[in-house]
Amino acid sequence: VHVDSLYRPHKFNEMKILIIGEFSGLAKNLKIGLNYLGNQVSIVSTGDGFKNIEIEKDDILLYGQTTCRNRILHYLYKIKDKISKNRILSKNKFDCVILMNSHFIVRNIFSMSTGITMKTLNNVLNRDCKFILLACGYEPCYYDNIHMFRYAPYLETHRVSNSRRRIFNKIVQMADVIVPTGYVYLLGFDVLKNSKKFNFKISPIPLAYDVKSTDYKYEEKNNKIVIFHGINRLKEKGSDLIMDAMLKIKDKYKENVILKIPSKLAYADYIEEMKLSNIVIDQAYSYGLGMNALIGLSMGKIVLGGAEPESLDIFEIKNSPVVNILPNVQDIFDKLEKIILMTNEERRELSYASRDYAMKNHDSVKIANEYITLINKYI
Repeated sequence: VHVDSLYRPHKFNEMKILIIGEFSGLAKNLKIGLNYLGNQVSIVSTGDGFKNIEIEKDDILLYGQTTCRNRILHYLYKIKDKISKNRILSKNKFDCVILMNSHFIVRNIFSMSTGITMKTLNNVLNRDCKFILLACGYEPCYYDNIHMFRYAPYLETHRVSNSRRRIFNKIVQMADVIVPTGYVYLLGFDVLKNSKKFNFKISPIPLAYDVKSTDYKYEEKNNKIVIFHGINRLKEKGSDLIMDAMLKIKDKYKENVILKIPSKLAYADYIEEMKLSNIVIDQAYSYGLGMNALIGLSMGKIVLGGAEPESLDIFEIKNSPVVNILPNVQDIFDKLEKIILMTNEERRELSYASRDYAMKNHDSVKIANEYITLINKYI
């Protein structure tokens, strides 16, 4: 699929856009699409912690992880960095701010968390700036409504601090529109909107990944199938269940299977490891796709993860090549086994379908075009 034929939009006014936060390369990939459409985009983030996602010269890196062992010095460096970066942002004018999650906004420069202060956000928005809040990570309204899901990583009570809830409520009141990137994030904001305390718009848009610049790579060497699962947050992602299923598969199909289970790799290293795989297992508790799954789909990998009907419906997607798995060892094992028992040709066809699905539904330029349309028509 040629990207220009699908995604070149009608002429829009070029905008100066600020993206605050980073989740597994989503900001990085959304920026690629927005820049392609002629906008000037800057990201302010920590590089997403250990993932160490690279930033460009027009981005702002916040002081996050450090080798400094002195806690007092670490805290002082953090405050100094916040003062400097917040001053830079306060002096700039943007046409639109896209905030990845309310957790990237902190109460003031003395906060122990890393982020942009509420005062700075207000300063930027007060200059006739449009404001989009992405719903792509857990927010207080998710935890408040977790009982509505059939399964979730946090079935136990999760306490949200009063300070965090106040910041979240202020941000929601300021937002022009909420953009959920998945069903579980949409549900919480739907309930919040129906409470009549807020007056925001909701417009779901899928996750973005730079599919057009990603090489297709599916190859089975020596009749071996490489199964890949990267560990990040063990319990939250269901990695303990996934690993048990992978080990069961390995025991039964010793001659056919190779397992790769890296832990907390930097983003660039993670992608290189994934290139060598055939099957990618994303998450067990997710209703929809994470960025990890999108990377795999873009490469043409066979992906196991979230593909629940509710998740597809909010984006009006009829079919998905993603093999939907439940947070259940036997379910994951059975679906892995079914893929292993396919012919090489059948797996190759599923691989092609993965790449095609990613290009049609998630490529950065297509998704960026949806954001620009949203900004121009509805805000």
